[in-house]
Amino acid sequence: RRVLVMAVAEPTPRAAERVAELAGSATDVRIVVPVPSHRLDRWLSAEDEARHEAEARLARSAGALTAAGLPVSGSVGDHDPAQALEDELRDFAADEVVLLTGDGKDPLAKVEGRLGIPLRRVSAD
Repeated sequence: RRVLVMAVAEPTPRAAERVAELAGSATDVRIVVPVPSHRLDRWLSAEDEARHEAEARLARSAGALTAAGLPVSGSVGDHDPAQALEDELRDFAADEVVLLTGDGKDPLAKVEGRLGIPLRRVSAD
């Protein structure tokens, strides 16, 4: 089993344990962190700081999931979580997607119907 984790928020240890429960016996877990940028940053091509922030969040999130017992690899994706997910699914044939969110918003709702694989949601809190 292969699980793709879209981390729009950084997981607490409890949330990482919940992801591990959902992943079960997954042999490959890929975490993707979208670059948190604003339209003005993109227009000015000033995304370096946002990319560094995403890389740091990726490292911390991967550490939390590894501590929960998951075999994790990861990458930084597009600023739009739906686009980052679609980009990653081209190279990583996931059996399931887990969305880690912290604000109650669902940035993957618009693509869920066309995924063709289960999408589960976990609060990062």
